[in-house]
Amino acid sequence: MTWLERLCLGKAVRGDRKDPRSGFALASLRSWMDIVTGKNTAATVLEEIQASLILPFVAPYLPPKAALTQKVQSPQPDAFGIILTRETAAVFGKTSLSPKSWPTLHARIAGRRAYYIDVPAGCVPVKSEQDNFRFDIRAVMCGTYLLPEHPDAILFLARLVHSGSEKDAGAIAAIIHPDGSTSHIGEASKPSPSQNISFSEASLSTRSLDDIVDQIAELIKLSIAFYYYGPQGSQQHLPAAESRAFSGRKTHRRDRLFAVTALHPSRTSSANTSSLFPQRWALEEYQTVTGHFKLQAFGPGYANRKMIWVDAYERGSDNGFARPRARIL
Repeated sequence: MTWLERLCLGKAVRGDRKDPRSGFALASLRSWMDIVTGKNTAATVLEEIQASLILPFVAPYLPPKAALTQKVQSPQPDAFGIILTRETAAVFGKTSLSPKSWPTLHARIAGRRAYYIDVPAGCVPVKSEQDNFRFDIRAVMCGTYLLPEHPDAILFLARLVHSGSEKDAGAIAAIIHPDGSTSHIGEASKPSPSQNISFSEASLSTRSLDDIVDQIAELIKLSIAFYYYGPQGSQQHLPAAESRAFSGRKTHRRDRLFAVTALHPSRTSSANTSSLFPQRWALEEYQTVTGHFKLQAFGPGYANRKMIWVDAYERGSDNGFARPRARIL
C-alpha cells in the first residue's frame, strides 16, 4: 500500500461502502480552499504545499456536483504516479545522476506536471552523520507549476518515516532550480527551520539540512529519469480500481486507489543467450537507438551503479533492413 493510499483510507469514513477517493478528494479540495482563501490561518507552509501537490491526483474523483469543484479555476496539471520496487529503490539509494544529464531531463519534464513517487519503507534512508540523523524517505510529491516567479523550478515535498517503519517522522520541502541546484523554501529570507521542515525529533544544522535536501532531490531526478528513459519493459502500469468496484463493500488493502507505474530494475532478460541458441546472437536489422539514461555498472565486481546518459547511436548489420520507427501523429 502506498503512502497516498494510506492517507486516503485514514481520512475515509469508517464503515463507508462507497469509493473512498470521493470523500478524500472533497476533503483535500476543501482543505486547499481554506488555505488559499485565508480561512485556515493556522496552516503551515508544509500543509499548504502538500495540499497543492495532492490535488492533481484526487481531482478526477471529485463529486461532479460538488460546489467547490467550480472554484478550481485553472486546469489541473498532468499527474504521474510512480512506485519504486525495493530492488529499484536500493539501486537509486547508491547512485547519482550525472550533472550533464540534468538539462535533458529538465527539458523533458517542463510544463504543468505533478509527480508522486512512492518509496518502500526502509529502502532509501536520508542521513547526516554530523547530527546523528537518519530517517527513511516514504513518499515524494513534486510539481513544476507552483512557483509563478520561478516557472522552470520544481517544488517538492518529501514525507519521512522513522527508520525501518511506517511511523511518520515529518516532512521537508525544497526547490530544485533549472540548473539542478537546490534551496530550502524561503531560504532567501532566512526563515526558521520550522517553516519548511517538521520532524518529530532531531535539531538539524544548516549543513545537515542541505545534505538531506540534496539526497531527496537526487532520488527525484533518478526516478523521473528512469520513468522516461529506463530500459524497455522496466515500467509496469498498475491501473486504479474503478469506482463501481467499491459499491456495497468496504475498501480492501489490496485495492489500487490511484493509477501508478512501477519501476523495475529491468523486466527484460539479460541472460546469456548462448544457452538458448547454438551460435552467438546478432542483430540482423539496422536500427537507430535514441538517447537514453542507463544504470552503468562499475567498481570492484561491478557491484556499484551510476546513472549515465547515452547519446543516440545506430546499431545492427549494415546489410540488414531498417527497422521502421513508430511516429505519433
